[in-house]
Amino acid sequence: MAGEVARYLRQLILLKEAGVRDPRQASRVLWSGKVPAPPDQMGELLRQARGFSARHLARSMRLAYRTDIALRSSPPDERALLERLVLSIMRPLLNARARA
Repeated sequence: MAGEVARYLRQLILLKEAGVRDPRQASRVLWSGKVPAPPDQMGELLRQARGFSARHLARSMRLAYRTDIALRSSPPDERALLERLVLSIMRPLLNARARA
């Protein structure tokens, strides 16, 4: 599961870095990055990539990586680790909205 989150974040990072605006271009970028997505999801992925800062995406990727390592290295409580990952990713966004 953490691997799937990391893959999704990688897609968003690639789209953000490439400054992609067009779904066809997005598809090419993701294919070249070896993380393709179905064509009907490109518009939503582009919208989501624009909604996050590059800094937030990089931080989220580090959290997903750490969670993946924790899941592989010991008999963890998988659900608790994944819940912690999601909360850690969302916390800065929720705090920013609360301040606004």
